Amino acid sequence: MGTFALKRGVEVETELVSAFLVEAARNAARDRFEAEHGEVEAPVYEVNTVGGDVERYRHDAESIKEAGEEEQADWARYQDLKARLERALRRTVISVYVYEGIKAEPPDGWEERQKRWGIAIPEDPIERKLHWVQTELVADPLELMALVAHIQGQKDPVEVAAANAASTFQRPLEGPGRAPDRRAADQEGRLVVQP
Repeated sequence: MGTFALKRGVEVETELVSAFLVEAARNAARDRFEAEHGEVEAPVYEVNTVGGDVERYRHDAESIKEAGEEEQADWARYQDLKARLERALRRTVISVYVYEGIKAEPPDGWEERQKRWGIAIPEDPIERKLHWVQTELVADPLELMALVAHIQGQKDPVEVAAANAASTFQRPLEGPGRAPDRRAADQEGRLVVQP
């Protein structure tokens, strides 16, 4: 796929990762998480209808405000579990892109330097490579995000955000930076192009 230039002045060879592989790993991570912690669903509340039936609904951020202490405690547990699941899924997705998409391998000797500082080196090869990338290759979370976006075949998300922000600014109507008046080039006055 190409190379990605890191802030540290190193280029790493990258390869496109299948979106199907990423989704399968994400689904497997969700299954493992829910097998250990149970299904991550918002707590329910019941409403008695005029006809005497009972209807069940899942709480949301608004409905929970009117709930009792027990339901609010359930909501807090749900929010915590949901946040932990989202972190686990994000970590899995990043791990797949890093492990499969970066063709570089950790050089010899990098572990000794980290062990000198008391840093534990993961035994699992996937976690080990992710640890190496995060602590030795990339300079910060934004660079990791840009690297993953590159592996996905996307543009750098920081550059995209900056371009989107810049496009919201309009050119001034007069003075420096004003777009040239293209109407002057149309001698017959038929073509109107606005700056």
